[in-house]
Amino acid sequence: VLSFLDTGWMALSWLIILCLTHTHIRKKALRREMTDALANTAGDAPLQNLRRRRRFWIACVVACLILFAAIPIGLRQYGSWREQRSKDFARRCRANRQSMDWDKLASVSDQWRNWDKRSADAVLFRAEAAQGLRDFRLAADILNEVPEGHPKRLGALIERSSLLFGPANRPLEGVKTCQQVLEIEP
Repeated sequence: VLSFLDTGWMALSWLIILCLTHTHIRKKALRREMTDALANTAGDAPLQNLRRRRRFWIACVVACLILFAAIPIGLRQYGSWREQRSKDFARRCRANRQSMDWDKLASVSDQWRNWDKRSADAVLFRAEAAQGLRDFRLAADILNEVPEGHPKRLGALIERSSLLFGPANRPLEGVKTCQQVLEIEP
């Protein structure tokens, strides 16, 4: 988000510099045109052209300022929407878990995982669905997908090791998982 805002403000500053530079170059050209026009005629048409162009560039700068002032508001709304959508996925997963509808739980948690790749809760719900469907190897593999550094990773690895030593019957992978647990929490 910060890099996006930095990029936005940088783009705004370049746009302002471009507008000011263009305006300065145009002013010089218009001054020459006005001088020539005033020498040739006594009308005020060149002055109106200058005013019209100045209004156009002022309107462009104001529109850009309004646009870039609206970006933080939009980002805040996006964050709120994203949080609300995660809560909705979690609510649907809990309801499916409570009703022991493992197929629906797997479907909803897969949708959540596809939507938010960093969600540990989506991974945990999906692993729980795999256990409910008696696919212990898949559950163990999914538990390994909890993002590193996430507070729930340690619990997921402990659960994974118990599945690997137990129903999944893959003790060599269970030993590796125990080593991962000891690296996190010695």
